[in-house]
Amino acid sequence: MEVLVMITTESSKANALRMAKLLLQNKLAACVSIKQIFSIYEWDDDIEETKEFEITIKK
Repeated sequence: MEVLVMITTESSKANALRMAKLLLQNKLAACVSIKQIFSIYEWDDDIEETKEFEITIKK
């Protein structure tokens, strides 16, 4: 059996939930986990800090 895990992020909880439901309804995922995270990253030579939602998709 092949197992696939994909991790991505979304800025809004509503979009994360919408994505999870669509993945499950279309049988593209067996389980989707969503958790709020705090990210720090470089963008255009600046250090950015933001809250976002990490989405773990398991198939």
